[in-house]
Amino acid sequence: MGDDRTLKIADEPQGPTRRLTVGGFARDDNGRVGEIMAVTSSQVFLRPKGGGQEWVRPADTVEPITAGEALRERVTEQNRRRRLGL
Repeated sequence: MGDDRTLKIADEPQGPTRRLTVGGFARDDNGRVGEIMAVTSSQVFLRPKGGGQEWVRPADTVEPITAGEALRERVTEQNRRRRLGL
């Protein structure tokens, strides 16, 4: 009865061990999610996953998210755009 083919999105560290890394995803203090393009000691450069204009936020206002969370955000945005006919 049990199916061993369980899908796991990612085994990523949680809490304070998670770091902002180029190529990863993050959410800023405004709730925007983007791919991390560059990180300095004081700033994080983000770009929307589907492309678009990069934006910069102070490093202490950005939290890393897992690939699964980023996927969830993309699906939510695509559904919103579809409802609006965009």
